[in-house]
Amino acid sequence: MEGSILQAERFPDDATQIATRMEDIQLVLDSLKQWNQEEFFNGIFNTNKIGVIGHSLGGATVFHLAATDKRVNCAILLDASLHVVDNKMPQVPTLNIRQEASSYIEYLNAIKDEEDNGTSEDVAKGYIEKQTEMYERLPAGSSFIKVKGAKHLSFSTIGRLISDIPSDVTATIEELIIVFLEEVLKEKQGFYSSIMNGKNRPIHAVDIDGAGLPITNP
Repeated sequence: MEGSILQAERFPDDATQIATRMEDIQLVLDSLKQWNQEEFFNGIFNTNKIGVIGHSLGGATVFHLAATDKRVNCAILLDASLHVVDNKMPQVPTLNIRQEASSYIEYLNAIKDEEDNGTSEDVAKGYIEKQTEMYERLPAGSSFIKVKGAKHLSFSTIGRLISDIPSDVTATIEELIIVFLEEVLKEKQGFYSSIMNGKNRPIHAVDIDGAGLPITNP
C-alpha cells in the first residue's frame, strides 16, 4: 500500500525452476493415458502427437524436455532463455521464435541497463552461442524466425495485459505456431514451407540464422 518493494530472501535458481517445471509437464504426460479413459475426456488426447510450447524460462524448460523425453514430437520456443540450457540437443523439429532484437548486439542493447555489471554481456553471448549450435544441429523441419515489432513480453499473456502490443505482432506469433503444428503434428507435409514462402506468410516473420541475422527480408 505504501508503494514499497518486497524482495524474497530465497528464490529458486534457473536450474531448479527448469527441473520443477519439467516434472510438472511430465506429470501431465504421464496422466494422459488415464485421462483418455475417463468419460469427460473420452479419448480426445493423441499421445503419439505431442508438442510442447514455452516462453522465456518456460522455453528453456521445453527445450530440455524435448531433448530428454521421447514422448515429445516437436517443440516451440517463444523467446526462450537459451543461455541457461545445457548441451543436450532436441532431435525433434523445433520452431525457435525470437523477439525483433535477435542478434548479439540487438539483444544486448535490449537487456542492458545503466547499472549493468557485465551480466548482460554474458547472457547475450550465451544466448547466441546456444542459438548458433541449435541452428547447426537441430534436425530437419526446424525453423528460426524473429518477429518484427516483438519484445520479450510480446509472447506472454501477462505482457499483453500490461503493455501495448500491436495486434499484428500477436497475430504473427499465433500464425507461426499454428502452421508449424499443422505440419509437424497433423502431418501436412510441406504446409509450413508453403505458408512461409507464399502470399499468406505471417506479416512480421523474418527468417534468421543462428546468429539472429536475417536470411531474407520478406
